[in-house]
Amino acid sequence: MKIKLLIMLVAYFFSCQFAFADEETGLCQSQEQLIFNCKVGRKFISICASKQLMKNSGYMQYRFGEKDRIELAYPKAHDHPRGRFHLSSIGYGGGGEAHLRFINEEFEYTVFDSLKKGNQNADGDRVNILEAGLVVKKRGKIVSKLLCQDDASIHAIAYDVLESEEFKSLVP
Repeated sequence: MKIKLLIMLVAYFFSCQFAFADEETGLCQSQEQLIFNCKVGRKFISICASKQLMKNSGYMQYRFGEKDRIELAYPKAHDHPRGRFHLSSIGYGGGGEAHLRFINEEFEYTVFDSLKKGNQNADGDRVNILEAGLVVKKRGKIVSKLLCQDDASIHAIAYDVLESEEFKSLVP
């Protein structure tokens, strides 16, 4: 009886470890680096890149779906992000916001992260508001907004590699 219980506990421990690892890597493969990842329900929003992504080499790809079923990959091939993905950011007093944007057919996708100062708590301190997710627009109108369930941010490599563009608010 004790051996069965021990085996069950070990199996549970390892399944938890693998589930946590899945959330950290999202839809990226072990030979890729993570540019952005977050969990939305049972699905992931992931931006994955080759380990050697540079200004003139490597690839980057947006992926959306579940581990065993990717619903959308952009671009379909492992292409360099130049001309496909654009980065913008703005600083706020005590925070900032960043957007990683691409267009796929008639839809504009913007992965974002933001840190803003909120209202004061009872101690008089301002509370930080972290938000990250995905906004999808069609003809300039928001058709979907998904918020991450976890703390997510656009990783530093994106700032080194991607073309910058003027920051535009996601909400007109």
